[in-house]
Amino acid sequence: MDVVLVGLSEDLGEIQALIASAGYGLKRTIVQRRNRPDPRSFVGKGKLAELTQLDIAVVSRCKKLLSYSKQFQDLMLDPDPKKRVKADFFIELYAVINDRLVTKMDWFSKDSFIRRMLEKYQKRSGLKAVTDFRIVKQYISNARKADKTALITKKLKEFTHDDSLTLAHLEIEAAKVSASARRLLSSVNKLIGAIEDLDVEKYYGEEQLWRKLENLLKIIRAKLQEAGRRLDR
Repeated sequence: MDVVLVGLSEDLGEIQALIASAGYGLKRTIVQRRNRPDPRSFVGKGKLAELTQLDIAVVSRCKKLLSYSKQFQDLMLDPDPKKRVKADFFIELYAVINDRLVTKMDWFSKDSFIRRMLEKYQKRSGLKAVTDFRIVKQYISNARKADKTALITKKLKEFTHDDSLTLAHLEIEAAKVSASARRLLSSVNKLIGAIEDLDVEKYYGEEQLWRKLENLLKIIRAKLQEAGRRLDR
């Protein structure tokens, strides 16, 4: 049997010797540049993608799903379509239950919170779509930035336990963010239209224009990756 040796430094001679003495062949040695191993899979998602030959976005998705306890993994794999919970529910919820502010809330219990969110989603009580968790995350982030942690802690607890409350209950100064997003969206739509109408041959020699567009593409890709959006190759 051949094995792949993964380490955090290049000083792996002793381990390589132990592998050989145990009768195993060393297929490959990978050194990852990390201060400490990943707590769930030892290797980071980049190295895991390299080892499995899977797209890094797929690896990231799998790691998120595997972070849930068995009771929820069983729901994703339930043979009965009526009982099965789509993986997208857990993918979207992941950002909320792993938010550093949420995990420190004195009332928060991860599995209990997941069960309540699942109940609210299935009953459509305050949650209409799995993407609503993005709005929840946005409200939490906005509250943290506005130094309103105590208030969002109270509001999220109320929203969790009261099925009559809607997402709007979590809103704290989020209207400004929404208005800003709408203005930005309008600007983006205008820019998209201008770029789509761009006559390449006519502007072929405008080097500064093309450099700016290249820079814009890099910025857009970086922001999409930061937001966890999957990029087409």
